[in-house]
Amino acid sequence: MKAAIAEMEKAFGVTGLTINDVGNYVDNFYCSFHLQREFNPIFTGEYRPEYDMLRTVAYYVGGFGTDLQVNSTITPYFSVTLENMKKVIKGQSDLRLVVFSSHDMQIANTLIGLRLTDAKCVWDRYLNQSTRDCVWEYPEFTSSVIFELHKDDAGAYSVRTRYSGKYMRMSFCNNSDTCSFDQFRIYMESTIRSTYMDDCGVPEVTKPEVIDEPAAPIGLIIPLCLVSALLCLIIIYEVYRFVKRRKEENVAGPYRTNVEEVV
Repeated sequence: MKAAIAEMEKAFGVTGLTINDVGNYVDNFYCSFHLQREFNPIFTGEYRPEYDMLRTVAYYVGGFGTDLQVNSTITPYFSVTLENMKKVIKGQSDLRLVVFSSHDMQIANTLIGLRLTDAKCVWDRYLNQSTRDCVWEYPEFTSSVIFELHKDDAGAYSVRTRYSGKYMRMSFCNNSDTCSFDQFRIYMESTIRSTYMDDCGVPEVTKPEVIDEPAAPIGLIIPLCLVSALLCLIIIYEVYRFVKRRKEENVAGPYRTNVEEVV
């Protein structure tokens, strides 16, 4: 690992790179790679596995290093997902498909929130010491997490979870790739935090005070409406008379002139 960092420092002419620095360099590499831009060849060399691992560990430790970080950041998404499922089960919704667009860090957040991976898992995997079946590669472009709500012939509901097309075995469902809805619900509710806004240091948004203005009395509204309607009718009638008079003048004008000439 030290040799990989030293090689990166040499390639970019810098010193004292931290794991977070390496992660940012690697992130820029993948952006350039997928946008078909030029990038430093060291990222495709012998140290690429180390760079990938360092980026993943750096991001996972920095963003999701504690249970509080994980649960607070995943609460909004888990809350909406669970609520949608509850409504479908209760017959209060006919949703068939819900799609959320996200960045790689939101996918990572979801995987960690489901206890499918973490920084230690990635590190152990790199050292070939991992005994856990976890997602150790960082989410790449087109990665996805899909929750499927199933109903069997007996009317029982279950949930299956896919990561990039593969059904995942969930630790909170006896390491099965199929959870009963109750198992899924209990776990989701255990991670959802009611105070996640405070956890994230987001100040409470106070709604502006609404001043109720007194409504106009009904006895005044009806006469105003009648007067307005009458004025509209008068205007329409006067316009009609004006147009009719002009037509009559246009027809009669030439006729009078001819008669005067004949006389």
